[in-house]
Amino acid sequence: MEATGGLGVIVLPQLKPEQERV
Repeated sequence: MEATGGLGVIVLPQLKPEQERV
């Protein structure tokens, strides 16, 4: 699971709260 882009906004919103608009 690579949640470091658009997926990180939906899958891991708590991990990337500052990159919600990535």
